Amino acid sequence: MSWHSPPESDSETGLTRPYAGPGRDRAGVRPSVAGVESVTDDEIRDGIALLARTEGIFAETAGGVTVATLKKLVEAGRLDPEAETVVFNTGDGLKTLDAIAGEVGPTATIASSYDAFEAAGLG
Repeated sequence: MSWHSPPESDSETGLTRPYAGPGRDRAGVRPSVAGVESVTDDEIRDGIALLARTEGIFAETAGGVTVATLKKLVEAGRLDPEAETVVFNTGDGLKTLDAIAGEVGPTATIASSYDAFEAAGLG
């Protein structure tokens, strides 16, 4: 993917690839930050799982990107693991279930009523 390419959606994760816009490139990243990094679809899924396992947060693919990128930056020594780092992760994993469908156990689709919820043994 070229940094200047238009947004495109990955068919596997549903994640829209970034687009910096005309005249923008990675040189616009402030020197005070750890840098710019890219992650693979597998790393995105691993990031989603890591956040769920360690913090109990079910993130969408964008959240997986954030966690996977932070992990890479720490492992590369470009981000201090002892420094306080704030991450805004506002997406819900229910938005991108297809991205992790192969990684999770059985699911059930039920009607949107409490009766259906109870009938499925979930109540």
